[in-house]
Amino acid sequence: LREAGLSFLRYHAFIKTGRSTYDLAALTDAPGTPSGVPGRNTLPQMLEITRRAGLDPWLQIEPHFTPQEWQGLVEYLAAPAGPDAPWAAKRAALGREGPWTDAFDRILIEIGNETWNGLFAPWTYPEMTDAASGRSYSRGEVYGIHQEHVIGILRASPWWRAAGLDDKVEFVIGGWIRQSYGADAAARSPSSRYMTVGAYNGGWDEDEGPPDGSKPSFFSVLNQAAQVAIPNAEQHAAEARRLSRVREPAVLPGTYEAGPGYALNGLNGARVSREQYAAQERVMKSQAAGVATLDGFLAMARAGFAIQNFFTFNPGETWSSHAIDRNGGQAYPSWKLITLLNHEGLGEMLHVRTLAVPTEDLEGGRGMRRDVRNAPQIAVYATRDGDRVNVFVLSRRIPGHPDPEEDGCTPVEIALPFAAAQSLTVHRMAGPYDAHNIESDAVKIERRPLPAP
Repeated sequence: LREAGLSFLRYHAFIKTGRSTYDLAALTDAPGTPSGVPGRNTLPQMLEITRRAGLDPWLQIEPHFTPQEWQGLVEYLAAPAGPDAPWAAKRAALGREGPWTDAFDRILIEIGNETWNGLFAPWTYPEMTDAASGRSYSRGEVYGIHQEHVIGILRASPWWRAAGLDDKVEFVIGGWIRQSYGADAAARSPSSRYMTVGAYNGGWDEDEGPPDGSKPSFFSVLNQAAQVAIPNAEQHAAEARRLSRVREPAVLPGTYEAGPGYALNGLNGARVSREQYAAQERVMKSQAAGVATLDGFLAMARAGFAIQNFFTFNPGETWSSHAIDRNGGQAYPSWKLITLLNHEGLGEMLHVRTLAVPTEDLEGGRGMRRDVRNAPQIAVYATRDGDRVNVFVLSRRIPGHPDPEEDGCTPVEIALPFAAAQSLTVHRMAGPYDAHNIESDAVKIERRPLPAP
């Protein structure tokens, strides 16, 4: 985690509780206590992991706390230990004497997880009618009304103002790109700062079956940005701008989860055989999928996304960042490229003008795929951080598809808006597009200094 250059660690361990869930006492117990929290993860454990990794916490907490528990949470996080603050005294008894809020620069709070998704019932929101006025509210609006209600309870704690949490804590809406759920919620929660969506490359979230390892399947993964990520990002960012015209502070678009997506047997009625599962693993942990992930993250940043979250930091299969230990424990290509972006490539997004690039006509009609005519097969992005400029050149091409005669290589010439540089470094993945890191560290990022112009 320390090496990855992240900003936040999202506490996904605290959701998916179903009907056997936790109260504040269980959430703040010592780790390993039979608490009702999945995996027996608890808040003191996760906060300490986050502190040691040099990150800030992104709390996910189920929506069912009482007002007294929400205020107790503020006390646990922000109050000095003493007889008038029993939750802070419990924190001190478990080894953290000072307020946890002193350990972090920023804290994000997200109520529940995908509160539109029936998989996480009963902690979801229904449509409701106001008994007094007769007005009906959509599911997203009910979510936003409840989130604003909880924010008001948190801010009413005497410890909130004493700890200056208005300047440290921000709130996240978990939306749904397919509907107006997130925008409806954000409109009803003016205190929420981020309006986020999930943004996967393929998989059950996108109503796509597993890639089969053929050249067309790799080509589909590499061109997901043009067909799905870019139009969705532009739509989501436009919704945020529309809401921001009538509120202060502005609501910022982002993702709560993103990265390679997977189809699993039973999810959304999918049928995935063992052979299909294995092929999907090879595709989604390949160099091509890593490039496609970076493409999507950069495209969303260009659209104005202020925060993006890779799902998930974990060794293993499907939604994972690293191989299991017995296979070497190496990072998968997607995680490697996001880490490279964090360390080398962040900054203000610059405008890039492309004079000529190869294109393909892409056919939609599958999942969220749109028809796209003349889709660029070379994606170029640029960022600036002071006097450091980063240029990303990504290929969405593979050899032999769609044209069996093409080798998939594209000569690229870049004109830079300055005449001299102190240093010039190229980072590249130079292996075959279908190389993967499941069993060994086959896909590496090469670093090569070039003579400065």
